[in-house]
Amino acid sequence: MSQHEVLLQSVWSNVLQATPHRELITPGERLVFSAMSMPINEVAVVFIGQDPYPTAGMATGRSFEVSAATHQLPPTLKNIAAEYTADTGKSFTHETIGSWARQGVLMLNAHLTTQVGISLAHKSVGWGDYTRLILREVREAQPHVIGVLWGRQAQEFRSCFGVGHTLQSPHPSPLAAHRGFFDSRPFTGVNTLLQRRNRTLMVW
Repeated sequence: MSQHEVLLQSVWSNVLQATPHRELITPGERLVFSAMSMPINEVAVVFIGQDPYPTAGMATGRSFEVSAATHQLPPTLKNIAAEYTADTGKSFTHETIGSWARQGVLMLNAHLTTQVGISLAHKSVGWGDYTRLILREVREAQPHVIGVLWGRQAQEFRSCFGVGHTLQSPHPSPLAAHRGFFDSRPFTGVNTLLQRRNRTLMVW
């Protein structure tokens, strides 16, 4: 059994100990690894989130994304959408994050699950170690991968990226967005870094 499989087995066991009723684990089991459906050697940019939205049916397995059935964007995503429009001039829709993923943008939460109704319920089950392993594998395949790190928890993963390969700002939550997230221009900032490395630019 590989290191990847051993660690995942341990983490999932801890998840089930923390939340024995599987129906309360969010996102649902078939969505937990949705963000990692792309080949690792195609990852060009990584956005690191905290953990899934705790509202039942909202999380998709990609950081910050909400399901199409979600009629009202949560406050953090509203702020991301506002900065996206200010930065790119485009409207944010339910399809936007999916379009990023198809271009090699990995939307990865530090903790891949939580319990319905409880943020960070699975913070201590070992997901952080698993996320670091994934990021190490990504960097081995793509040494110039760019990390977009919003907030202190995401910035704890800065060492997983090369020097000069991260964009950092406060978190887009309502509590922090006005401290420097707004007007940070992360999307055009990513393309600036990609251009410096002669990489394909993102069509945000």
